[in-house]
Amino acid sequence: MKKIYSFLIIGGLFLLGGNDLLAQFNGGAGTAGNPWQIATAAQLDAIDSDDAYLDDYFIQTAGIDLDVSPYNSGSGWNPIAGGGSGKLFTGQYNGNGKTISNLMINRQSTANVGLFGHLGTGTVGKPAVIKNVELINVNVQGARGTGSLVGRVTGNIYTLIENCSASGSPNSVSGDAATGGLVGSNNSYRETPGGTDNPIISKCWADIDVTYSGADPGEVNAEKFGGLSGCNQKGTILDSYALGDVTANKNDDWDVLNVGGLVGCILYRGRIERSFSAGAVSGTNATNLGGLLGNKGSGGNSGVAVDSYWNTTTSGQSSSAGGSGLTTAEMKVQANFEGFDFTNTWLIDGSGNNGYPYLRTVSPTGYVEWSGATSTAWDVATNWQNSDLPGEHDIAIIPEGLTNYPVITTIVTNLPKGISVVGDDTPEGNASITINAGGGLTISDLVLSTGASGIVIGSDETGTGSFIVEGTITADVTVERYLTHNRWHYISAPAEITGNFSTLSMGLESGAGKDQFYRWEESLDVDPYIGYWVDILNGDGSGTLMDDEGFVSCKGYAINYITDDETLSLAGVPYTADQSIAVSKTTNSTNEGANLVGNPFCSAIAINSTADASNNFLADNSALLDDNYQAIYVWNEQADYSYGARSDYEVICNVGFSGEGSGSLFGKDYVEAGQAFMVKVKQAGNIVFNKSIRKHGDAQFCKSGEEWPGMELKVSGADGLQNSSIIAFHENMTKGLDPSYDAAKLKGNLDIALYTRLINDNGNDFAVQALPMIRNESYTVAVGVDISENQVLTFSAYHENMDFTQIHLEDCALGIFTNLKENDYTAELTESGVGRFYLHFGDLTDIEEQQAENAVSVWAAKGMINIQSNHDLSNSHISITDLTGRVLGIYDGTESIAAPKTAGVYFVSLYIDDQRVTRKVLVH
Repeated sequence: MKKIYSFLIIGGLFLLGGNDLLAQFNGGAGTAGNPWQIATAAQLDAIDSDDAYLDDYFIQTAGIDLDVSPYNSGSGWNPIAGGGSGKLFTGQYNGNGKTISNLMINRQSTANVGLFGHLGTGTVGKPAVIKNVELINVNVQGARGTGSLVGRVTGNIYTLIENCSASGSPNSVSGDAATGGLVGSNNSYRETPGGTDNPIISKCWADIDVTYSGADPGEVNAEKFGGLSGCNQKGTILDSYALGDVTANKNDDWDVLNVGGLVGCILYRGRIERSFSAGAVSGTNATNLGGLLGNKGSGGNSGVAVDSYWNTTTSGQSSSAGGSGLTTAEMKVQANFEGFDFTNTWLIDGSGNNGYPYLRTVSPTGYVEWSGATSTAWDVATNWQNSDLPGEHDIAIIPEGLTNYPVITTIVTNLPKGISVVGDDTPEGNASITINAGGGLTISDLVLSTGASGIVIGSDETGTGSFIVEGTITADVTVERYLTHNRWHYISAPAEITGNFSTLSMGLESGAGKDQFYRWEESLDVDPYIGYWVDILNGDGSGTLMDDEGFVSCKGYAINYITDDETLSLAGVPYTADQSIAVSKTTNSTNEGANLVGNPFCSAIAINSTADASNNFLADNSALLDDNYQAIYVWNEQADYSYGARSDYEVICNVGFSGEGSGSLFGKDYVEAGQAFMVKVKQAGNIVFNKSIRKHGDAQFCKSGEEWPGMELKVSGADGLQNSSIIAFHENMTKGLDPSYDAAKLKGNLDIALYTRLINDNGNDFAVQALPMIRNESYTVAVGVDISENQVLTFSAYHENMDFTQIHLEDCALGIFTNLKENDYTAELTESGVGRFYLHFGDLTDIEEQQAENAVSVWAAKGMINIQSNHDLSNSHISITDLTGRVLGIYDGTESIAAPKTAGVYFVSLYIDDQRVTRKVLVH
């Protein structure tokens, strides 16, 4: 019925016909800017006096007591839009924090009973909302679909019950089925399982005792009883709680099903997040009885309860279909409520709410809809309805049927609390969000998506996008990974990928000369090695996959598409909780402790303290990683030179030097989604990927945090042969081993490896060496080079902030010193190892003077090389090299060494007090 106002003039009097506005309401016009004002019980009742009002806006301006006639006797309150009338409330009611007290409803044979009977669907421009309502002293009795505030919700994403509560004395709600302390049934209008169009209950609570009426359910079940909502199938409950008791006793003639302290069920993709219950839960012979919830369903359409809890002491229930049980004492400790935002949403202080967490007053949820009117850019206001960019309290709606859909290429700063990507499960009807390389999006709360396109994490040759969900997501996200052909890449599953390799449409071609796909097994014994690459694709020669297991979370794989570049596309539900993987260390093996693991998230992750001081991969796993290998090793396949001559492991540790020289294999702080890497562990255990390390970091070489003075030493030769090592300086470092800063060399390139050594250490080859700042002193670092064949190599240095010292490379075989700040140095190498080359930091004059001060005499006689020094030789190390630089031996401190059998001139080098002293000796 339309509201019609006619004016009759009789005897000079103006008579108002139709609805008497002044009698109906306290003022207003029913619009968003000027809602109808409600101040009395009669005005509240008048909302249902005309069907047209049920789509209007209302605000309560005073507390309302319903203990007045006719609402306090007989059947009591007549539900607004419900009570069997077939009506739906689709407007907005703002209780404005004012109370409604003494609600009494006695309609035991009536469905959809509450202050509001039936709440329907809204739109982005006109959401159906009930908010800021506080009910005190409630006594409600109804049939199926009974609650104190709302009997039944048949809504969508634009249907919201927010910041509402029910408590007091009396505090009881009784119904036949779908009965809850605040809402009877919270359900979607869609008949199919929930997803995009789940109605939302947010930041609500109830201290209401809920009971099953005992009425004969007839052909249906007596089911779904909960302290907050009886039914939450195809519904969403966020940041809410229930304190009342729930009792649903079974009659011998029929079943009672699905009883829980917060909700009875979350079938068909219902969701509960960051919520709890603390009331007693009981039901004589009831089926599916649980502390938090009774039934979550099963299979792909089961509901999800995340970061939600129940009191095992007061509920009397040790189990639940979802959630985590805590004792009364544990329920009053903030640290036990993982996922709860105690900064913006929750409080816990020991005094309020009997010590349990309780809710802050927060800004209301808004809805902002994408139009794509201008472009695909997320942060352009004209691409949103009314030019409103989504904010931290908004749900961003991406509707179907548009030309432009958002493509995110930067880190989004105007972050919505949720997104809803609408689709109808047909390709032509789907909406989508694409997050490309360089782009990042964080959602703090809701992620709802249906259809095949949905949310896409894009990838190209520059990198991969990044997507972080702080809440829970049950929708699939498609994550891409761009892979250049004829190059090895380490990959991992960036989400929960279901299905075997053979069913994932990875585009792999098996057979001789075709694509390659491997997994690494540290403990696999294949003589003469322990630690082996298992050929998944072609290993048994049959052309079928070996070990067709499918992707394992946190496990790394090596893949190589031979012919064409490939964009690997994997769809799955993103991991939002901590992940881990078991790793091994097989003693006395060639590759003992080397395990290939991978980023399990669809975002980048922080690796070191430069990226995030406390939340990073190395900090979380430092106790398990080998002290010499407190780093991760990312394979960098360089295909722009023949035979992958520059290919090697990128080293990521805690050193704050980026090493961005042309030969750099160092400098990242993050790794991107779908990236795997090697770690070396000191013992078997579990490598962890905590969700706190998810970041929108630059996955390319980058600089962030504290920058250290340092240098990258590089060697390069013919056919692009190239390798490098890093030395960096910091006042907190030592000349010894600094775990998580010094990083041993993982030699992945068999043709060449450049490394350094601690001056008094004979066993550790380092890719990254952290040294103390030079303070009026000089010291020396040994340089090692491993080669597969004779090479003419050039040494060069990239350095930053190194004005405080000189850098000289010494070739002790030829007695040549080169200032690497000014010149490169070229030499022919015929042997691998350490002992020919040394880096000297400090004034070269100081170095020469120090060598002179170290009185050392070396001579050969009777087949022995004799050494005499004014220093104690017991703590020194000695090396002997020939004129070509070939290292003949390295010895611990001694005064006599067997001379080479071939006559000639040799170099004897002593390492004393962090300095090297070299003498020539003639062997006859």
